[in-house]
Amino acid sequence: MLTKRGIPPYQESWHYPGSFLLKGEKIKDCLKRVAKKELGLNLDTNKMKFLGIYEDLIGDFRGHVVDAMYEYQGPENIILTQNQETEEFRFFRKLPPKMAFNHQATLRKLGYKS
Repeated sequence: MLTKRGIPPYQESWHYPGSFLLKGEKIKDCLKRVAKKELGLNLDTNKMKFLGIYEDLIGDFRGHVVDAMYEYQGPENIILTQNQETEEFRFFRKLPPKMAFNHQATLRKLGYKS
């Protein structure tokens, strides 16, 4: 599932939900914060599967980015909430062409195809 950004940078582009880890914040707390803020989801971190660490030295204008990628297997009847940051949610069989940041490259490393 990808979300369409409702704010700059990359407004109207698809991306996976995420954020920068705040100073002193535990990774599980960051996952919960992002899920609530971007999806309106109360995340059960016990249902998270760690997929790996992916770093990008040049693909993001903000600098050196390290993505800790997780997969969430929640119930099928999840209700997600749109907000200012997230205009739309969609499941894709193939990656869309208009993606934000380094996200298309990271998802390709995980085996997703365009």
